[in-house]
Amino acid sequence: MAASVDSPAAVPVATEFRPHLEKSLVRFGYIRPAVEVTIAENGALLYITSVESELASAIRDLQHCLYREKIYAETLGLREALIYGLMGK
Repeated sequence: MAASVDSPAAVPVATEFRPHLEKSLVRFGYIRPAVEVTIAENGALLYITSVESELASAIRDLQHCLYREKIYAETLGLREALIYGLMGK
C-alpha cells in the first residue's frame, strides 16, 4: 500500500528569515526532492506537501535550512575579515 499524502501543512516564516527564503529553498530542494513547497503571502507562509509520516521531519529540515542560511549570511563579513586578517588578502 502506498503512503498517504497529507494536506499541505502551513509553516509560517518569521520576518527575519524571509530574506534568506530563496537560498534556503534551493538547499531544501536537494535535501528533500520529494517534498513540495509552495510560497504564499509574499514569503510569510509556506505550504509543505509530503508523505504524512515524513511531514514533521520535513518541516524540521526546512526550518533548519532557513536558520542555517540566516546564520551564514550574518557571519559572512566576520569570516571574510578573519580570512583577510590571517591570509593578508
